Amino acid sequence: MRAKEKIGIDFIGFPKGKLGIGEQIRSLMRLALKSDYEINAIDCYHPSDKIQNDDNEFALYISNEFKHPIRIYSITHNYAAALIYRFGSEFFDNKYNIFHFAWEFDTRQKKLDHALKFSDEIWGISEFVKKAYLNEYDIPVEVMPNAIEILPFPKASRSDFNLPNNKFLFCFSFDMNSFLTRKNPIACIQAFKQAFTDSEDVGLVLKVTNTDAESKEWQTILSLINGNNIFLIDEVLPRERLLSLFDCCDSYVSLHRSEGFGIGIAENMLMGKPVICTGYSGNMDFCSNELCFLVDYEMISVTESDYHLAEGFQWADPSIISAAKLMRKVFSNDDEVRLKIAMAQKNIKENFSTEALSKKFDKTMKQFISNLNISTLEQ
Repeated sequence: MRAKEKIGIDFIGFPKGKLGIGEQIRSLMRLALKSDYEINAIDCYHPSDKIQNDDNEFALYISNEFKHPIRIYSITHNYAAALIYRFGSEFFDNKYNIFHFAWEFDTRQKKLDHALKFSDEIWGISEFVKKAYLNEYDIPVEVMPNAIEILPFPKASRSDFNLPNNKFLFCFSFDMNSFLTRKNPIACIQAFKQAFTDSEDVGLVLKVTNTDAESKEWQTILSLINGNNIFLIDEVLPRERLLSLFDCCDSYVSLHRSEGFGIGIAENMLMGKPVICTGYSGNMDFCSNELCFLVDYEMISVTESDYHLAEGFQWADPSIISAAKLMRKVFSNDDEVRLKIAMAQKNIKENFSTEALSKKFDKTMKQFISNLNISTLEQ
C-alpha cells in the first residue's frame, strides 16, 4: 500500500534571524515537524535589515523557492506590507495563505489593511494579538503561540560573563531595534535603584543587543548605570550562550509597556526563575498572580516617537514603586516565591512546550484545510 503523502507547507519570514520574529518562525517550523508536515522555508532577509541572520537550525530547509500550496507568512503586519512593496503582490499570489503575526498592541495599523486581503486566515501569537486582528473582512483569526523549549546549552560560570558570584542577580534582556520605549529598560534601572542600596548583595544584569551610541535613550541608560551593582552586557550572544546567561542569574524582570508574547519571560519561567513583569499584554496568556509577580500599571497614550505607526494607541506604564516592592519580595526567596516558580514552570511545560502546541498546530491546520474545503493539496 502506498504511504500517505505528507502535507507540505512553505514558511516565509526570517528563519535565520536572531530576533523575536526569527524565533517565532523557528518555533512554528518545530511544531510542523513534530506534527509530521513537510516544511520548506523562504528567507526574507535583505542586507538593509538591521539584524544578525546566522541562526542555522533550519538552514537545510531554506530553498528560497515556493514549493507548496499552503504558505504561512510568520512576520508582522507592517512587514507583510513591506514585502508587497519589495516583491509585488505576486509574492502572495497563492492558493492558501496564513498570516502568523506578532504585534505589540491590541489595536492594529488599519492603514496597512490592504495587506490582509492576501490572507485566508490570520494567526496571532497571543490572545492579545488576536484581539487586534479581529476584522470586518470575514478573515478567521486564531491564536498560535510560540513554543517554548530550552535546547541543550553549555553550563557557564558567572565569571564567564564578568559577573559577581556573591550577589543575587536580576536580569533583563532587550534589543534596541525593538523600540526602547516599549521594552522600557530605564524603568528596570529605576526600580532596582529604588529597591536596593549599593551595599546590598544584589545586582541587575542588562543584556542588550543592537545598541545605538548616538541614541538619547541609550545615553540616558548609560548615565543611570552607576555604582557597583548594575552590569551591562552589550553584545549579540548565540542562543545557547544567552540561555547560559539566564541560567547564571536568579530572577528575570520585564517592565515592558507592551509585548506581543514575551519569549524571554516564558523561557525564564521554564528555567525555574521567578519572574517580575508588567501585568499587561501578550504575556498574560501565561502570567497570573499565581505564576509570577505582576507589576501594577496605568494605561498611557503612545506618541509617534515612541513607536512608528502607533500614535494614539495605548500601552502600559508600569509602576516603579510596585516593581521595586516586588524586587524586594523576590530577593527574600520565601515560600511564596518558590511556589510560584514551581507552578509557572509546570504551566509552560504543560501548555507551551513543542509537544503540547504541536497538537494545537495540527488541529488548527486541519481546521484551516476543512474551512476552505480543500479537496487536494497538489500543486
